[in-house]
Amino acid sequence: MEEEKDYGSIPKDEESPNGSFIVIPHSGVDDTMPISIGPPGSRLKRNAQIEYNPFDWRRTLLVIKGRPNISSAFYVTCVLGTLLVIVSGMADIGVDNERTCRAWCSRFAIGNQPHAYIGFILFLLMSFRTAQSYKNYVSGQQAFYQIQTRVRSFVHMFLDVMPRYDMSKEHRARILAHLIAFPYALTAELRRDRRFKEPELDRLLTTDDFNRIRAAASRPLFVLETISQMLRAYGEKVDRKVYSKLHDNIIAMYTPYSEVERINLNPMGFAYVVHLRLLLMTYLTSLPLALVEQMGYATIPVFWVIAYSLMSLEMLAVEVENPFGYQGSDLRLFKYNTILRDTVLESWEWWLKDSGSQIQNEEEEHKYANFGQEEEEEPIMEEWFDYW
Repeated sequence: MEEEKDYGSIPKDEESPNGSFIVIPHSGVDDTMPISIGPPGSRLKRNAQIEYNPFDWRRTLLVIKGRPNISSAFYVTCVLGTLLVIVSGMADIGVDNERTCRAWCSRFAIGNQPHAYIGFILFLLMSFRTAQSYKNYVSGQQAFYQIQTRVRSFVHMFLDVMPRYDMSKEHRARILAHLIAFPYALTAELRRDRRFKEPELDRLLTTDDFNRIRAAASRPLFVLETISQMLRAYGEKVDRKVYSKLHDNIIAMYTPYSEVERINLNPMGFAYVVHLRLLLMTYLTSLPLALVEQMGYATIPVFWVIAYSLMSLEMLAVEVENPFGYQGSDLRLFKYNTILRDTVLESWEWWLKDSGSQIQNEEEEHKYANFGQEEEEEPIMEEWFDYW
């Protein structure tokens, strides 16, 4: 007999297959806690976005964790710029053999006006780059909120509007379990997680249903199609207007799914990125030559600050361009999924309390028969059934 697993009693810690320590978030627990302490390169953590208070400057001004990841190109550029300043100061072309940087750098310096033109063009390119990246970030956020809206609308129609005698309790539980599985399957697809090991779903779905979802080529589409098939099986018993609205909510989920798929598979055009980075490197490598005549060796720290600012901005655009990963600036997808799961299960518990429906065959050993119920609350449920 398969062991019953209740959603409300999810343990806080388990052992992962590779022996690393995993913290499994559940209802009411912040999902920003560290989850992966495994081998290098392992990505077991649910979501790494940093939760912060925008009014608290102390924890956002000098913090290191969560800043854009700087590539090796930044350090190469800084070393090259520093060498240019040092070489310009070592040139023995000054008057009276005066060995100071200000006296010798005129041979190496370039005009400020041409360099300013390059900077203006770079400003336009980077403005468009960051704007498009943030647009993808907002679009991905809106897509998941659309999924939440459609799921809640479906649950309302499914439990509150549709007459209770149109469908068995077990069949309803199976549909709702697949509905909860949709955002989890979508998150795994966006993060290219082929393992798809979700303890939250293992406690709600049967082994056969979970394995079928896991083996599907496109898990989110398979889940939606499975829900549609289960609804069609009761199409003749369910009121046509209610069935039409339920089906419309399922069809509407394809729109945000297509939107997040577009964001995930279509980064900024290659030619645009190549041109932007080439112009950025040209601007930065020539910047010391534009400043050294006026600033001398003070050009070095100024150049490092400017290089960090511009290259961090470009890397930040790269991170928010696809907000479905594990970076500190990505969307908190697992928190969205957890909230949605708890909402569905809470609605299901209230429906059970209100309807008092019972499974016809109480001896049938099936996980969906106890969907969303905790072991310690089973006597309470039985009292509700007896009352109704």
